[in-house]
Formats: sequence, structure tokens, C-alpha cells
Amino acid sequence: MRLRVALGISVWSQILLDKYESHRPTNRYLEYLKNFGISISQGTVTDGLKKLMPLFEPIMKEFYKRSQLETHWHADETRWEVYESIEGKTTFRWYLWVFKSASVVCFILDPSRGYSVPEKFFQDVKGGILNCDRYVVYKVTTHTLA
Repeated sequence: MRLRVALGISVWSQILLDKYESHRPTNRYLEYLKNFGISISQGTVTDGLKKLMPLFEPIMKEFYKRSQLETHWHADETRWEVYESIEGKTTFRWYLWVFKSASVVCFILDPSRGYSVPEKFFQDVKGGILNCDRYVVYKVTTHTLA
């Protein structure tokens, strides 16, 4: 028989610190906790992080604003498998975009690899330098930054 116990603030704080400060994958952290006799399911953590996400949205928006005040970025995108069905998309292939400035690293997970992602990210930017590979979608962005 499994006992269901709500996780306290200190546990969530530790999970978040380990995930974002120590950059350790959640499943690895949960395996580590088993060494101390603590068993927390991945589903519990995933569900909890989904519930916590709205609390972090204002912070994420401020990170994006801060990045857009900078004048030099590095950008790239990579394939990312997301096992979620969405209307009009026939594969699970999404893209994880990264935009790094001097003080902020912004990640965007999007089902598209199209120009709309960098175009939206840089829509309020007045000018600057973008270092990236030769992928054609960044050419649209460079007109904005010029």
C-alpha cells in the first residue's frame, strides 16, 4: 500500500534548485533521493512543476524583456521530441530555440522551426548583432536588427 503525501515547500524548493541551479535532470535527482529512502514519482514532480509554472511566467517575461534590451545575441535551435499531439502537426518533432545575450539565456520550445520564432523574439528590438549559423530563418531577423 502506497501512502500519498503532499510535498512541502522545502521539497519543491530543493527540486527547483537542483533542476535549475545544479542543472541536474529531475529523474537523476529522484534516483539520488532513493539513497536516503525517499521515493517520489516522476509523475508527481512533473504534475507539480506544471502547477508551479504560472508562478514563473512573470519572471520569464522579465528575462525576455531584459534580453531584448541587449545588443548582442547568440542563437540556435535543435530538434526536441515532444510527445504531445497538436492539431495540424503529424510528428512529435518540436524545436528548442536558445537566444543568449550577455546577461540572459532564453529558451523557447516551439512546434515550428520557422522564422516566426526569432521574428517574434526580436519584434521589439531596435538593433544589434546576432551570431548564428547560416539557417535561412535568421536572415529575416537580421533585417530587424540592422
